Amino acid sequence: MVSLGLGLAIGFVNSIPIGPVNIALVETTLQRGVRKAMAIAIGALTIDALYCIVGVFGLTYVVETFRGWIAPVGIIVILVSGIRLLIRKISINSESRIPVTGLFFFGLFLYLSNYLAISFWILISGILLERHWVISVNDKTLFIIGMVIGTFSWFWALVKAIERRKHKLSEQTINRLTEICGILLIGFSFYLAYGWLELG
Repeated sequence: MVSLGLGLAIGFVNSIPIGPVNIALVETTLQRGVRKAMAIAIGALTIDALYCIVGVFGLTYVVETFRGWIAPVGIIVILVSGIRLLIRKISINSESRIPVTGLFFFGLFLYLSNYLAISFWILISGILLERHWVISVNDKTLFIIGMVIGTFSWFWALVKAIERRKHKLSEQTINRLTEICGILLIGFSFYLAYGWLELG
């Protein structure tokens, strides 16, 4: 059960820092509600879980195979999304036409662009193995399950916190917050692009 607890704690804490996924969750909750925000969260969590599996089981060759196109595609997705948020204006009462499946895949690509995530899980896995905290296949499986629960818990807590407060905000304030989210996403796209070019 130690492995489960470690996975839960690390997954939760690792999800807290501000980044493209959390920004997208805030914007989507404000504009489209909890259900569609969680579609993005589940998409991002899917990739995070895969990265965790790669790190824990040492399957780094899987990532190296696709590394050449994962980062640039994700960076373009983040840039375009940021520009879209910056220029659009949406009424609180307007209906979103973007399907849940579309937002799920958006979450996938958002997290795919984070080429540092796989390095994080490889580093964490190395530390856990060195300290003999996660050794057996059973330990590794429990750790991954804990990581999924921890990450999901943060995403859910963030989305619900925004949902509870959005009713107190005016339409103008929500649109200003959306613009800020757009600017942050554009900034992250340039930051990720710079880092990717440096690695290349």
